[in-house]
Amino acid sequence: MIGMPRISIHHLQVALLAVTAAAGIGGCGSRQPAPKMAAARAERTEAATATEPSLPVTVEEGEKFARDLIAAVGSADVASLNELIAWDAIVKKASEDVDASQKFNKEFLQGVKEGATKRCGEAFFATVQGGGYFRPLHIHEVDGRKSALFRVLLGTGELTYYDMPLGRRSDGKIVALDFYGFASGEFISQLMRRGVVQAVAEHNRGLLARIAGSGNEQERALLIMARISDAQKAGKHQQAFQLYGTLPASFKKGKMAQMAHLAITQSLDEQQYLAAMDEYQSLYPDDPGVDLISIDYFILRKRYDKALVCVDRLDTMVDDPYLEAVRASIHLADGKSDLATEAADRAIEREPDEPRCYWVRVEISLKEKKFADTVRMLELLRTQLKIQLDDLSQQGAYAEFVQSPEYDAWMKSRAPIAAPSCPDKLRTAADKR
Repeated sequence: MIGMPRISIHHLQVALLAVTAAAGIGGCGSRQPAPKMAAARAERTEAATATEPSLPVTVEEGEKFARDLIAAVGSADVASLNELIAWDAIVKKASEDVDASQKFNKEFLQGVKEGATKRCGEAFFATVQGGGYFRPLHIHEVDGRKSALFRVLLGTGELTYYDMPLGRRSDGKIVALDFYGFASGEFISQLMRRGVVQAVAEHNRGLLARIAGSGNEQERALLIMARISDAQKAGKHQQAFQLYGTLPASFKKGKMAQMAHLAITQSLDEQQYLAAMDEYQSLYPDDPGVDLISIDYFILRKRYDKALVCVDRLDTMVDDPYLEAVRASIHLADGKSDLATEAADRAIEREPDEPRCYWVRVEISLKEKKFADTVRMLELLRTQLKIQLDDLSQQGAYAEFVQSPEYDAWMKSRAPIAAPSCPDKLRTAADKR
């Protein structure tokens, strides 16, 4: 569908799996209990408290930070992006109270930092280069501390969020102390910490140097995870899936492997993705990220009421106008066009510069054969949002519309227009499948 959302296991998480795995680390194979949302909030506060100086960040400073980050990502400026992220503090948090030799700490953690700065930039830049964007939503407070909340919308329509607690460097510059990923339900430092702990354990047993030849399952899994991430980055999703199948069964239950599994199957096959979601939900039923990724899951299962409950809970945390467009898509899929129209109109009213809100409204009008509405929305996209359109007669979703009197009158009153530059290329659900 035009407006149907997909929830993204954002490639930053997958990229950081490669950082840790390539450095000789990976997720713990045993299942760890997932925190409740209240506990996750406490962990978010702890991450900020651990590194934030006493002078509070103002809203104005937070807004400037957000603008600077968007500018760095938009221009693919690695140096400027890394200036905005307190990587030393993140790595320090990830390795706090870990018992290892001074030489290991210096060399290994430096490698983790260098890998993270490179992979993070690549992942962020790929979002924009693929037609997506980062958009700041709010400078808000999490337990009294300023944090910058970003919506991340990929060119394919996939959605996720990052919340970045803010601190002040000794020179006064405002930086992100960490990233809280809503899809994974954890901080980047927490993801990295599991890997650091595992790597130190292997180092202390004197096995790290013998990974390639060892019979230890955990060690073999580390190399496989690095190869999985490389395959995903290269778009070789089937190869990544085959590699995932070679992981030890106990390792597959770890959260890092589970997140990789979701990302792989999301790019391959709907039934495989649903099966992966079933497994993830059974292993981590109370994980804070479940609501976000379950929206897509319940839509595919046609359990639209459950999907809406997840959207509502998510909205209490992010207060995002775009979620009205998500609600509209869900109502439309459920055959409730009136509710879909109301939600889409709210989305446009609250975020009039977001094209995807209009595309949902276009889809509703096409399904209801209300072609005057189709013309009105396309005109708004063309004239107000400056979206270039192509020959609609070549788009299957518009077959009935282009035969209508409304289309004929519209074409006679204007120069030929172009095809929609919308995320899903205006394919219907049937076209997609």
